[in-house]
Amino acid sequence: MILTAAAWANLIISALAALFFVSNGLIGMAVGLAIAGITTFAVLHGFAKVIEQFALATYLLRQIEQATRELRSAN
Repeated sequence: MILTAAAWANLIISALAALFFVSNGLIGMAVGLAIAGITTFAVLHGFAKVIEQFALATYLLRQIEQATRELRSAN
């Protein structure tokens, strides 16, 4: 969740900085900054999703282990 928030914050800051460069006539800098901002957003957002899925898988594995132990102890 923190990585997702950081990704969005990075994208917003990059967009604002790109607008600043456009207003000063530095189109090349604005385009470069926009590309970097979008790329960083994609990486951070993707990484956050991977961590989220890993946490879910770990939780489910622990639940399966606990259920298996309970079944073995019941027999």
